[in-house]
Amino acid sequence: MNKQMMAGGVAVLAAASLSGCASNLPQSTPTSVTGTDRAVVCAALGEDGAEALGPRALADAVEAAAESLGADSRTASGPKAATSLADAGCTLIIAADQSLTADLIAVADEHPDVDVALLGGALSGPQGEDYRRDNAAAVDLRLSEAAYLAGYAAAGMTTTGTLGVVGGTDDALTQGAMDGFAQGVDAYNRSKGTSIRVLGWDPLALSGALASTADGVEAAAAEMIAEGADIIMPVAGEASAGAFSALAASGNPLARVITTGATTTDLRAGQAVAADGDAQSAGSAQSGETAQSGPAPQSGDEAGSDRSDATAQSGVGPREEAQADDDFSQDYLDRVGVPVLTGIVTRLDEIVADLAERSIRGEIGPDPIVYSTADGRVHLAGFADAAALMSPELTSDLTALRERIDSGDLIVATAFDLADADRK
Repeated sequence: MNKQMMAGGVAVLAAASLSGCASNLPQSTPTSVTGTDRAVVCAALGEDGAEALGPRALADAVEAAAESLGADSRTASGPKAATSLADAGCTLIIAADQSLTADLIAVADEHPDVDVALLGGALSGPQGEDYRRDNAAAVDLRLSEAAYLAGYAAAGMTTTGTLGVVGGTDDALTQGAMDGFAQGVDAYNRSKGTSIRVLGWDPLALSGALASTADGVEAAAAEMIAEGADIIMPVAGEASAGAFSALAASGNPLARVITTGATTTDLRAGQAVAADGDAQSAGSAQSGETAQSGPAPQSGDEAGSDRSDATAQSGVGPREEAQADDDFSQDYLDRVGVPVLTGIVTRLDEIVADLAERSIRGEIGPDPIVYSTADGRVHLAGFADAAALMSPELTSDLTALRERIDSGDLIVATAFDLADADRK
């Protein structure tokens, strides 16, 4: 098993009726025997908002996915959030904060009729041993693939020759994305004979700049800007706002940010769907009850893969080649408040809906579940106005790299990947 490596509590965002919950079904029986009318999809949130995905994004995705499936949803926060949700009748509990791993495992052990899933981290016991149960799944979100493309793009567009990356939580998802970004920059340097440097990540020590609060992220980003960084990628969930503040204060009109916490509703298409009432806009939530608290592998190797061919656009390429829907909405850009080069988009609503459907069919665990650029659940957003500044060569390179990653010809591997998920 590869090693694993997110400020403030989060109030309960959603609550729903739990009547008819399938809490007494045997383990071999699908969680819902009649369909989504008996499913209760739940989000377990930690008390640290600096994890890569951010707790509000997960809570919103769970609520939206449950609504789209006609299921109930519930959200709780705190170190025993999963336990409280299991006791409340949830049939599927999803967490992204890896500090909740032990609580998820306890639920899986004590409630064989409840499915649990950890986004972006491996489920392991107290001694680091693999944890395998039919009702528990580790979910491999390959942010590193989109981060690799982001790093390559940033290397090709920097005006100072210096880039920065700062993370929030000391976990596998965060550091895998930071490493993927640095690998993308390294690939550009090897291809072009340049020496673009990355501040905030040491590829040999496999560690970098981490800060668990917006103030901490701002301080780290400001230091990088002072050293010449003009493009910064924060991987710190809600604390990433600190990097936006640092860039705004820099006074550099060419400074850009690469965002990492965006979801479907932050894209133009997502905003349009939300406006039609088919999906909730980012940050929306219903009120609810108070919760019970309760050396690294090298990328770029030629390799075969069983992964399916890509069916979704990743947004890489010139404006005329990219789908306009892959560009960020003006509302999102206004919320960020500084020029955005591009961003890593995680389609959490689709991921949660897929996990819920797997749970209903009795198909959760024990093998890792992979979401990547190939299936479009993780991808790089469009470059919008910045596309006009991209050279034809950079555009062509990014398109080719995306296609190689999606086909499995180019493996973006980091020391933080889930051991059993790769090459599936």
